[in-house]
Amino acid sequence: MRLQFGVGMLSRDLWLTADCARLADDLGFDLVRLADSQSLFHDCYVGLALIALSTQRVKVGPAVTNPVTRHPVVTAGAVATLDDLSGGRAFLGIGAGDSALHNLGERPATAEMIREYVVAVRELFRHRETVYRGKRARLTWPKREVPIWIGATGPKALRMAGAVADVVILGSGFWPARISADLAYVEEGARAAGRRLADVELWAFGPGNAADTRDAAIRPLLAALADRGRHALARQLADEQPPPELVPALQRLAREYRLEEHQGGATSSNARLVEELGLADYLAARFALAGTPQECIAQARAVAATGVRGLMLTIVSPDARASIRAIGERVLPAFR
Repeated sequence: MRLQFGVGMLSRDLWLTADCARLADDLGFDLVRLADSQSLFHDCYVGLALIALSTQRVKVGPAVTNPVTRHPVVTAGAVATLDDLSGGRAFLGIGAGDSALHNLGERPATAEMIREYVVAVRELFRHRETVYRGKRARLTWPKREVPIWIGATGPKALRMAGAVADVVILGSGFWPARISADLAYVEEGARAAGRRLADVELWAFGPGNAADTRDAAIRPLLAALADRGRHALARQLADEQPPPELVPALQRLAREYRLEEHQGGATSSNARLVEELGLADYLAARFALAGTPQECIAQARAVAATGVRGLMLTIVSPDARASIRAIGERVLPAFR
């Protein structure tokens, strides 16, 4: 069973980011992505350019940017430049926006806003011009159409992604039952657009780490688990049906999560909140690919059985190289 693996990073040190990307490339990962959150991390396109120059094989792109902070021509031009620089390895990941917009005082984009933006970007690649919000815009020079990946959580976003995305990034973690439920929404959107589910490549998204014990793998991921829990469950709590005794804690997590400390690490207030609420084990099982190598392999096989083609793993542990090496050497070979 072949399954693709991607590395996601939050760039606070450009040279370390490039070094980690080079390691992922050497170990056989298929993709390296950077988050786009200008108030918390380095500019994603500058970082992606460095990654492109530091690697040979992996796909490279933002995952995800948003439709609010950049005009479609600016985004299309940036990712087309990245595509030139990488020799045709770029992709454009886009979603509703989260910390990037919160820290500007903006609200996340709606599914319809994302659809409108994606249509505009695609028309710029195909026809060199588009009409966006009533105004004509042009981009005269891209060499090819860069694939568009849409990160989606919740029925409306998943249906929209199924209709217009080349690749759908499922934002609900690595729980097979949840993935299967989400795929039904993607398929609805695909059929409404005259497509089949098979026409859409599917990736699952969440934090990843492998270690000698499950606790050692999960401990560095607490802030990322807090993010996944409040992000997905705030949108799907009624549909999710978590254990009833955890519902008050999950609701409090959604209320008290601090976006100004988004992905702040294992000592952040968000990580401490997960511990205080007793949610670490549930959130790890639900949203992370984390545990011993054999546990990670078993979990990845269960995800692959749903039809997912790739795992986009966010690396947030203090020793990013060690996490990438552990997954690359002890998990990934089982799928090659």
